[in-house]
Amino acid sequence: MLKINKILPIEKNHSVLQIADFGAPYSGNFIALLQELSKYLGKSCFKQILVLPKRASKQPWFSELIKSNGPVYLINEDTSILNLSREIAKICVIENVSLIHTHFTKFDVPSYLARTLAILKGLKRKPSIIWHVHSNFPVKKNVVRRIKDRIKWSFMGRQVHVICDSDELEEIIISKRFTGRSSVVINGVDIQRVLKTTTSRQSLRESLNIPHNNLLMLSFGWSPYVKGVDILIKAAKELHRNDISILIIGKDLLNRYISKEFCKLPDNIVIAEPDECVGNLYNVADVFISASRYEGCPYSVMEAMATGLPVIASNIKAMKWARELPGITFFESENYDDLRQKILVISSMDLKRRNEISKLNSEFIKENYSTKSWVNNIINIYRGLYLNENSHFS
Repeated sequence: MLKINKILPIEKNHSVLQIADFGAPYSGNFIALLQELSKYLGKSCFKQILVLPKRASKQPWFSELIKSNGPVYLINEDTSILNLSREIAKICVIENVSLIHTHFTKFDVPSYLARTLAILKGLKRKPSIIWHVHSNFPVKKNVVRRIKDRIKWSFMGRQVHVICDSDELEEIIISKRFTGRSSVVINGVDIQRVLKTTTSRQSLRESLNIPHNNLLMLSFGWSPYVKGVDILIKAAKELHRNDISILIIGKDLLNRYISKEFCKLPDNIVIAEPDECVGNLYNVADVFISASRYEGCPYSVMEAMATGLPVIASNIKAMKWARELPGITFFESENYDDLRQKILVISSMDLKRRNEISKLNSEFIKENYSTKSWVNNIINIYRGLYLNENSHFS
C-alpha cells in the first residue's frame, strides 16, 4: 500500500471529475468513499464533480448525495462513445477540470477522448487521467477483444495512471500490456456507516422469520454467479442443521437466478432485499460468508470485519491481503463441500472464541483500511500527478 502523507494544498480553482458507471439500488461503501474524498479535496482547495449515469437519479440515495457532495451531472450511458466523450468534454470545460478519475471501466475510453475535445473547446490545461479498476469480470478473449485491449491498455494507457483495488487486478492489466503507471489502493471502509443501525437485531430477525437462537450467516448476492450464490445454496442443502440460518441479500437478478437454477430452496435459506442502512444486516448476523468466484477487493468482507463478524471466504486472489488473518476462515473456491465443512467449524466455536475473532477483525480494519487511509492514498496519487506535471501525465 502507498505511504500515507499529510494532505497538502495542490492548486486553487480547479476541479476533480469523478465519473462512475454506478447506479445500484444500494449506495454501498463506494459512494461513502467518494463523499469522504470530497471533504478532503475541499481542504486542498479542490472541488469534486460527480458524473453518474441517469439511472442513478432513480435510486433512494441520490438526493442525499446531491446535498452532501455538490455538483452532480447525469449522462446517458446508452449512447455512442463519441457522444459520451462530447458530454464529458463539455463538463470538463464548464467545471475547469484538472483531473479525470473514472470508475468501473465503461467511461475509461470516452474520458480519454474527452480530454482532447475539452482542449479544443477551450479548456486551458490538459487534465490528468486516472482509470480506477474495481472488479475482475472475465470476458471472452476473441480477436476483437484483443484489438480493443491493445488500443486501450497499450496505446491510450501511455497517458493514464491506473489504480487497482488489489494486486490481482494490477497483474491482470499488466498482462494486457498496459504501458502506463499503476498503483494498488485497497478499499477503505466507512466504519461509522456500517456500525449505524435503525432497527434492533431482534426485530429484524422476527421480520425475516429467523429463530432468535439460530446462528445466522449473511451473504450478498448482487451478481449471483460471481458471488457464488449457487455454491452457498448447495453447501446449505448439505448442512442438515436446524440451528443455522443463511441470509442472502439481493433483488430481481438474484430471484431470477434462484428460480432458474433451483427447484426448491432448503429451509435454512432466507432471501431478503437490501437495506440502505447496511448496518442492520451486519448487526442481525453472527457470521459473514463471501463465496465469490472472482472480484476485485470485496467491500463486503471488509465491512463485515469492521463490524466484528467472523468471515468465511473463498480463497480467490483478491483476498490475498487477508490470508494470514485469524478472523477469516478460507475454503477452496467453488468447492461447496469445503464451504459446508467450514460453516460447521465456525458453528462449533464457543462464544468466547467468536468474540475474540470479532475484536481482531474490527481492530484490523480500523488500523489498516479506514476511510481516512484510502482518501490519503488517493490524494497522494493526485499530488504525484501534479508534481510530475511536465511528464506525459500532465
